[in-house]
Amino acid sequence: MISTRRKTAESVPWGRLSETIARNGCLRERDIYVEDMRNYRLPYFKACLLATILEDVIPQLRILDACNTELRFIKTISAMDVLLADKFGVESQKTQNDINDIDLKNIHCMKYKLDKLQADRDFILQVLTETYKNLCIERDFQSLTDSVTQIVQKDENLHSLAEVERTNRMLRRESHKQLRQQRNHIKSVCYESNSEIEFLRLHVEEVLAKVDESMVKYEKDIESIDLKIQIMRNYYETMQNKNQLLEETIKEHAEFMKNWITFKDDREAARKHCEIMNNSAIIVQAWWRGLLVRKQLGPYKTVKKKQTPSKPNDKSKKKK
Repeated sequence: MISTRRKTAESVPWGRLSETIARNGCLRERDIYVEDMRNYRLPYFKACLLATILEDVIPQLRILDACNTELRFIKTISAMDVLLADKFGVESQKTQNDINDIDLKNIHCMKYKLDKLQADRDFILQVLTETYKNLCIERDFQSLTDSVTQIVQKDENLHSLAEVERTNRMLRRESHKQLRQQRNHIKSVCYESNSEIEFLRLHVEEVLAKVDESMVKYEKDIESIDLKIQIMRNYYETMQNKNQLLEETIKEHAEFMKNWITFKDDREAARKHCEIMNNSAIIVQAWWRGLLVRKQLGPYKTVKKKQTPSKPNDKSKKKK
């Protein structure tokens, strides 16, 4: 199944997505094409060419961001209040969403424009970096297509939000009319509710007194728990120090045993070497001495005895 999808993705040109959407407006064909493109792999040569282009573009974008001193200066001036607050340790109110920090009355100020410009640059750099990684590793551009679909979805969401805003404006106008009517009704009801409010106020005071008593008890309990925690923390620190000392002694003993074993191995190797050399020397000496004895050389050489000449008179005497 995957091989057939790859073949279809290779045979189909890259502009098929826009053609099918413009021609038929069918989401099913777009989903099938996107699924085929996820299994599509570029040839190695094309992937390398695109990767080298992105490899040149990414440093240029980073250099452009790092060398634009004028933009940094303007951004620093626009964010001077925040920087001064950070410098002097003034705590700023933390918000969970950046939209809450936007001043709608001053929406066209330089600070918001610079933030938008920096966010767009970071997004482009992130998309190019992820595309470069996919080209180098997977030989595809899945991250680029995902980013494009994300942008398209964001535009669709913005259009839907614009439509919702129009409807909300109409609803707000109608709600203002109803609010005026309710306001007149509330004014008449307020006089009746004052007595009830007074009764509830007394009840709230009683509840607050009970809450104060529970808070005092809570503080006492917290103090006792903190004391127990401090005792356990000190005990843990002492045990941890003992553990460290034991680990150090174990390491020292292990190092000593390792040195002793290496010393014994070296000594045994030296002894065996000396024994082998001694045996070899004995064998050579025995062979040499045997050779001298067999060849009668050196100190084992035979000496010829000199023959003494016999006297003739003695011979004649012996004959007689």
